[in-house]
Amino acid sequence: MAEVKRLVLLSLAAFLMVTMVARNVDAQCSINQLAGCANAVTSGAPPSVTCCAEVGAADPACFCKLLSGNSYPDAYVTNALLVPSKCGGAAEAKFKGRNCAGHVVP
Repeated sequence: MAEVKRLVLLSLAAFLMVTMVARNVDAQCSINQLAGCANAVTSGAPPSVTCCAEVGAADPACFCKLLSGNSYPDAYVTNALLVPSKCGGAAEAKFKGRNCAGHVVP
């Protein structure tokens, strides 16, 4: 009986750890990570230095998840996809050619 209890407790602990890790990954993928790009995305303006730093630090999978997981106007999606190439450098290299939300990043 003690062995069964131990096995149940270990299984429960493992389940809780996996759940916490999954939630942490989702928590790390937030639109707030790209807040400096709001103007570039909503107006098509050139991205700021802050925006380019945020895009350069962003995880490409997270960036694409944010684009595909929301119902943004088409113009916002187009502008967002152009931000990495407008930033150039590491941001452009990281995203160029990536299929993102059904669009290829130029």
